Amino acid sequence: MKKINQKKALCVFCGSKNGKSSIYKEAAKELGAQLAKNKIKLVYGGGSLGLMGEISKSVHKNKGAVLGIIPKHLLEIEGINKNSGEIVI
Repeated sequence: MKKINQKKALCVFCGSKNGKSSIYKEAAKELGAQLAKNKIKLVYGGGSLGLMGEISKSVHKNKGAVLGIIPKHLLEIEGINKNSGEIVI
């Protein structure tokens, strides 16, 4: 059987806050690390805050691929995560 070269990506949209328990932040970091380890590109909300920011920072820290997509009106509130890869506004 011929092997097909497929690109893998996972779209994650979650809180722009960390939540009431530190377990959520730790889970976000672990998810990011696992995505990078398994060469799965992260597609997320593009911001730098909260759980989405933690996931993107973790993917980037672990040398994974990141695509952030953020609406123009949220740029002033959340800012762009400069620690991630490609950003689409």
